[in-house]
Amino acid sequence: LGCKSVNVAGGSPIGVLDAVYVNPGTITATGWVFDPDTTASTPVHVYSDASGVVGAADQPRADVGAAYPGYGGQHGYSVTFAATPG
Repeated sequence: LGCKSVNVAGGSPIGVLDAVYVNPGTITATGWVFDPDTTASTPVHVYSDASGVVGAADQPRADVGAAYPGYGGQHGYSVTFAATPG
């Protein structure tokens, strides 16, 4: 049968927070993230004070797909949540 060495990609998720937009009553966070262990979309957690929201990094990002070939280009996110003044 023989023996063979195989390198398996893996590790912690990689991502960037590109921008945060503040509007009356809401905050929107945008960026990209992917997990090198899978090509599937990755959950994104965004917190403000004690509250948070979970979104998915499943939006088109051709720049991410070009920079990390093999993982696809569907790793962008845009998460909007309610916020109180202060």
